[in-house]
Amino acid sequence: MKRRHDERPRARAPPAGPRNARIEADPAAAPAVRGQSRQLEKAYCRLGGLPDPSAVRPPRVLAEALEVVKRRWVQDADYEYAREQLKSIRQDLTVQLIQDVLAAEVYETHARIAIEADDLDEFNQCQAQLQPIHALGHNVHNAAEFCAYRILYNSVVPPRGATSALVLALLQNLNPRALGHPVIRQALDAHRAIEASDFGAFFRMWPKMANLGRHFLDRVGPSMRRHALRATCVAFEPTIPLPRLAQLLGFISEDPAAACLANLQRFHGATREHFSRVSEDVGPEISESAAKLELCTRAFRQRPQLPPPGGKSKGSKGR
Repeated sequence: MKRRHDERPRARAPPAGPRNARIEADPAAAPAVRGQSRQLEKAYCRLGGLPDPSAVRPPRVLAEALEVVKRRWVQDADYEYAREQLKSIRQDLTVQLIQDVLAAEVYETHARIAIEADDLDEFNQCQAQLQPIHALGHNVHNAAEFCAYRILYNSVVPPRGATSALVLALLQNLNPRALGHPVIRQALDAHRAIEASDFGAFFRMWPKMANLGRHFLDRVGPSMRRHALRATCVAFEPTIPLPRLAQLLGFISEDPAAACLANLQRFHGATREHFSRVSEDVGPEISESAAKLELCTRAFRQRPQLPPPGGKSKGSKGR
C-alpha cells in the first residue's frame, strides 16, 4: 500500500534505556552542560533526563546564589529553604562537572548548616563529596576541620560496636602531619571518651570542641549524663550537694545547680522526696534554692526509672 504524500513518519521518543536511567540516578553521568540561567533562587527537583542548559546556572550565578543562602540562614535560620536551595546549587554544579573552589565552598556551607540543623544524613552526603574536592587542593585549609567532623560523626552515629573500626579506617588514609592537627587530635580524644564511657573527660571536652564539634557531642550527651548520674549515686552516699553533682554532670550554665535540678526533675523523675534541706515553703523547682539542696542518692536510685525522652539521645538544653 502506497503512503500518501502528506503523511510523515512520526517521531519516536527515545527509549528509556540504561543511559537515561543512569542520568536520572546520577546527573554526573550526563555530558557536561554550560549553564545559561540567571535565576538566583531555584527549587530542587530530580533530573529525569538530560539537563536543559537554560535551566542550569553558570558558576558566576551560583556564587551569587550561595551568598543569598548564607544571608538568609543568618537572618532566618530556615533550614528547609537553605537545604532546598543548596541541593539545587549542588545539582547545577554536578551537571556542569564543576569541582573547584566554588564547589568546595558550596559543600562546606551545606555541611556546616546541616550540622547546625542536626541533619547528619545530609551532612554525610556533603562530606563524602568534599573529600575528593579537598584532595584536588581546593579549600584544603578546611580539610582538617571536616576530617574532625567525620571522626565525630562516626563516633556518634554508626551502630553500636562499629565506631572504632570506622574511625580506624578513616585514620589509615591520613598522613602523620594531618594526624597531628589540633582539631583532629581533639576529635580523637572525644572519640576515645565516648567509646570508654569516660564521662569526666567527655564533659571537660564538650563545651570546648572546636568549630561545630559540640553539635556531634550533643547527640550522646544525655546518655553520658545518665551513665554519670548512675555512677555518682553509687559513689556518693547518703547525699551529694547539688552544685557538686552539677559539676560532675557537666552543667556549665550561669546557674549550674538550677540547670541540674531542672534536668533531674524533667528527665529522671526526681521529686521533692529525693532532696534534703528543702524548706516547707520553697519547692525544689525554685532555682534560688537549688544551690542549697542535696540529692539523697539512695532514695533517688530506688525511684521508678523513666524511659529516655522520645526514645532518642538528643542534645540537652540548659547546659
